[in-house]
Amino acid sequence: MFLGQRLSFRMSTHFISIIWIFYIDEIIAQEPCTRSAGFSDPNIAGAVYESSVLEFDPKSPLYRTDTTIEGINGGTVTDSGVTLTILRTQATPSSVNLNDLIELVTETVSGSPYGRRTYIRLKKEIDRDGTSFTAVDDLDTVEFEISCVSLKSPTETKYFIVQLEIRDINDNPPIFVNAPYTASVDESAPVGTTVYSGISATDLDAGPNKEIEFAIVPGDGSINDGSTRFLLPITSRGEIVVRQPLDFESVQSYTLSISATDKASNPADRRQATTTITISVNDVDDLGPKFVYTGCVEVDNVCFNPIYSTSVTSGSTGGVLVFNPVPANSSIPNVVNIVAEDRDTLNAPINFAIQQTLPTGYQNRFQVTTQQVSGSANQYQAIVTQTSSFNRSQVSEMELFIEARETLTNRYSNRATIQMTIAAVNNDSDGNSCDINRNSPKFPVPMYIVNIREGNYTKVHQLLLEVLATDGDENQVSGILFDIQGVSNNGAGKFSLKSNGQTGKISIVCTGNIVGGDHYLIMLRASDRDMTDSSRRSTSVPVEVRVVSLGKNR
Repeated sequence: MFLGQRLSFRMSTHFISIIWIFYIDEIIAQEPCTRSAGFSDPNIAGAVYESSVLEFDPKSPLYRTDTTIEGINGGTVTDSGVTLTILRTQATPSSVNLNDLIELVTETVSGSPYGRRTYIRLKKEIDRDGTSFTAVDDLDTVEFEISCVSLKSPTETKYFIVQLEIRDINDNPPIFVNAPYTASVDESAPVGTTVYSGISATDLDAGPNKEIEFAIVPGDGSINDGSTRFLLPITSRGEIVVRQPLDFESVQSYTLSISATDKASNPADRRQATTTITISVNDVDDLGPKFVYTGCVEVDNVCFNPIYSTSVTSGSTGGVLVFNPVPANSSIPNVVNIVAEDRDTLNAPINFAIQQTLPTGYQNRFQVTTQQVSGSANQYQAIVTQTSSFNRSQVSEMELFIEARETLTNRYSNRATIQMTIAAVNNDSDGNSCDINRNSPKFPVPMYIVNIREGNYTKVHQLLLEVLATDGDENQVSGILFDIQGVSNNGAGKFSLKSNGQTGKISIVCTGNIVGGDHYLIMLRASDRDMTDSSRRSTSVPVEVRVVSLGKNR
């Protein structure tokens, strides 16, 4: 009132009534038990943050909010004193003890006509999130009432409904549901195939703090690390898909670490949880059978160019053929059976058959039966019986090509060679010993091993090895004929033979691009040069080529 009186003395009489009207309106708007200027709604909306016991600080502005009710709570001056009381309403949560949780405190406020105003303040920490992952037990809002009685009008009580929002802080990490996880996938599954879509997680928090993104955690690079074999394409969905081709024969299971991270607005506040998923790779029928015998030259655990040898007597018939391994090795039992097994774990049954012969047309002189190897779940043996006789004067040597074929839907197969000699009765019954080819060419060693540095040798060829073979027959005038029967690892075009002009010698040269870490197996054959096709004898020897990377020590 004094401010109005001072203003009226300084102004003309004409303005006195206007000044008083303005001042009276201002006083009425901010009388005790009224809301601050700009607020006319009796409902008060305030907000405080949840907190843990360790983080709670009653002095922090995070845990108090302005009532916007003018007047000095507990004041004794008639024009400004009020009495504020916290009251429950029907909507006040039954689990909340208001007197235990909140209190009214007076704070200095520069915008208040009285210089101070009442704030609502938490007395202790409060948990907004509850214990379940549903919103049923979330304490998002606490409703209560504040009554106000002013000293100026002690018989009049005003009521204000307070909606106190409990704001979330990111104090909970995501939690995976039904973790850890397991899944399986066929090795034949194409890239992009969904392996598992049941990864899920939840969070007790609210808003962005509750939203979750999934990711595959980089692994340790071990053989069972699946972090590069699989993909999680959509971060909001816990779905795992195939990223790279799978092979049961190489790896039967993978382990992935999966992270779940909430989306708190401040990246530094984000919380994360991890779990694992183990993915088993199922075997499918994608590999053919393989021949099995001790001493065969193996590439990737498979006999490369399997060869057996056998001999029958000219004019004889009705016998079961007996086989020897090629190349022969004195440390290995001399007699072997023709046995094949499924390279998959499906243990497909196998049947054997003679596909063809060289010279051709002799298949009908043999009968092949198949029997399962006793005590084995996946091995099958070929029993080859000669049903018709041979005349050595017509043919002294031949090759039989025997096929092992699975009986499952895909019917994969593999083939082996049987080198058969038709021996003369008493070794020279044809009466002309000088025409009998009794001996096959021989190599001095059962196997060659040679190293070559990686590089491109298409223009400048690289000599790998000089090989010598001998033959004990007297009629070998022109020496020995060499040829390459096969090369592993698609290397047929990378190696060739070069004659050095010496009888019984040949050079193996590299003529292609060789990559570090590769290895090749060359099957080199030596044959009688002067013999007819029917009487020609041959012997094969494996040559293993190991490629040395330029980065390795030499």
